[in-house]
Amino acid sequence: MVDRGCVLLVKRAVDPFKGYWDIPGGFLEAGEHPAAGAARELLEETGLSIEPIEVVGLFVDEYGADKIPTLSIVYHARVKSGTARAASDASEVRWFALDQLPDKLAFPWSRQAIDALIRILQDRSTRH
Repeated sequence: MVDRGCVLLVKRAVDPFKGYWDIPGGFLEAGEHPAAGAARELLEETGLSIEPIEVVGLFVDEYGADKIPTLSIVYHARVKSGTARAASDASEVRWFALDQLPDKLAFPWSRQAIDALIRILQDRSTRH
């Protein structure tokens, strides 16, 4: 989620990567559409109600000590309502300028996803 040139990240309160910054998200429930799952997870972790706008990309990684294969679908979204606050498995929520991201990002795919989002936003700005 991007607002005024900043991306919303959460600090993980649980392992793996406890204490690292992460893109808010999580696992889908059975039968749940990915966009609905993204909205649910954002609300649970940040208190924000969001509307997914577009898919930024699909990112493959591994999760946890058992290296469970994951496929992360990252959405560019807009805030519909709410105030950002840490909840669920997040200990902190913060907006970061796209050129001032934290060094400690939780998963390799997180950096890839943010870089993809930056490319999309830069491409849009050059077209206008």
